[in-house]
Amino acid sequence: MRDFGVLEQEVLIADFAAACREAGFRDIRINTLVYAIPGFELTPEQWQSWTRRVSSKRPVRALRKIALAFAEIFGIGKRSFLFEEAFSMSVLRALRHASEDHPIIVASKMGPGRPEMPLRRSARIEIAMPDRIPKATSFPVRARLNNRGSTAWQAVSRSGIGHVTLGVQLLDDGGRLLTRDYHRVPLPRDVAAGSSLDVSFNCPAPDASGSYKLKFDLVAEGVTWFEVAGSPTVTSRLTVV
Repeated sequence: MRDFGVLEQEVLIADFAAACREAGFRDIRINTLVYAIPGFELTPEQWQSWTRRVSSKRPVRALRKIALAFAEIFGIGKRSFLFEEAFSMSVLRALRHASEDHPIIVASKMGPGRPEMPLRRSARIEIAMPDRIPKATSFPVRARLNNRGSTAWQAVSRSGIGHVTLGVQLLDDGGRLLTRDYHRVPLPRDVAAGSSLDVSFNCPAPDASGSYKLKFDLVAEGVTWFEVAGSPTVTSRLTVV
């Protein structure tokens, strides 16, 4: 929320399950593995047990594991305090069968490890701008943009979605987001992967005096900021007088 100005409503599973029961729903299940591997659903009571287990501290967990080990010898408690272990074994068995039925095998001659794949959207940004300006004016900015991703940047799109622009976010001196869509700079042309582009533009100054920061990032309009994909951004300090 600090970086992107997104406000999301948190869903509390236990409260939502209770509300469903109050509304008259008789059977409530929490899908833990979504629909990739069907058949693994939890009742609200099992979810509460799982949540308590995850939230427990290490000493308590260790003692509990010792008790569970004794219970496992005799195969008791599968529906209560041994639920987590029984569920984990069921997941492992299901994953094994899924892997055997639909195997995905990757072989490489390069030895252990996998080569890093280039990010689809990645940029190197260099900014040159003044650090002190009058309020309610505009100031010159020079930007060098290098396409370090695996796809070209389109300067224009027919749908108005997906083309790339240079985005400027306004932050306060502490780095807190003030205006996410503070300024946009269209690209004069497409930029192929591995190519660079120099852009000069005038950026509006804040109306109030003070210390600010400007954060520069590329934007695939209507899709995402490049930062979300791991692309580095550039932040410059700005004093407005």
